[in-house]
Amino acid sequence: MAKDQQETRRKLRILDHAAASGDVSKTCRYFGIGRASFYRWRHALADHGEAGLANKRSVPHNHPNRTPEAVKEKVLHLRRDYHLGPIRIVWYLERYHGLKISDAGVYRILKRNGVNRLPGGTRQAFGQCPGLAGRAQLALLWVWFAGRDPVLAQRGLDHLDDGVGT
Repeated sequence: MAKDQQETRRKLRILDHAAASGDVSKTCRYFGIGRASFYRWRHALADHGEAGLANKRSVPHNHPNRTPEAVKEKVLHLRRDYHLGPIRIVWYLERYHGLKISDAGVYRILKRNGVNRLPGGTRQAFGQCPGLAGRAQLALLWVWFAGRDPVLAQRGLDHLDDGVGT
């Protein structure tokens, strides 16, 4: 016998016991249930018969604030193809698509679809800037290390040109 059927039979037995004894309070105390539950079951039995006593999920069937499917697909596309994190995805969607979604909402979408962790080795090493290569990247680092002093940065670049730093 299925678990749902057992639970339905238990509720029927409690309702029959209350009808036979005539005292709802003692029946509820004897079976260890609340009177609110008893009356809810009795009302369900009267309205829907035995089918009304079956356990049902208590979640709502529609979610008015659900993220649209198109936005979910864009979030997953940006993560899979470009390896962007939640904050950058939020920035991208707002800037290029005019969509507003929180970074927590993006993270929940990623986690629900099993792509919340980036694949290994996709993080950039310290000092790497996308779009900069070679000397320009070293110059950027040199300016940063030199305390943003252009004279010191030029000395560092001259030092790199001598071949000492390469």
